[in-house]
Amino acid sequence: MVSTISSTEEAERSLLGAILLEPATLSQAEHIEPSDFGSFQHRVLFEAVLELAATGKTFDSLIALDAVLKGPNARDFADADQIASLIQSCIEAVPHAKHADYYAEQVSEASRQRQIIQIGNELSNGVREGVDIESL
Repeated sequence: MVSTISSTEEAERSLLGAILLEPATLSQAEHIEPSDFGSFQHRVLFEAVLELAATGKTFDSLIALDAVLKGPNARDFADADQIASLIQSCIEAVPHAKHADYYAEQVSEASRQRQIIQIGNELSNGVREGVDIESL
């Protein structure tokens, strides 16, 4: 049995690492959207991986690094070393790529929890601000 993922970021790193180690595991994360990632950097890396996969060509961590460097969000990283470090931490986080479906479910669950919290906060703020309950 797979041990419980201790944090959302660890689950995100593990999913990305599984995909980078074994690109075919991306099929186990078909229901995952970039917006499901809580970490901006993880989201950018996942977007790059999705774009690479859409081309139909094989990819690995070096190709993913190059895709992030050439992508629209490259300026949000300090430099290529920061992206390389991110990719390395993802690869090191995953004990085995065959558990990608488990990591994907953890990422999905954390995303749903963030969405519920956001809705709750919006409702709470609306009530505090005196917004009509019907309009909420």
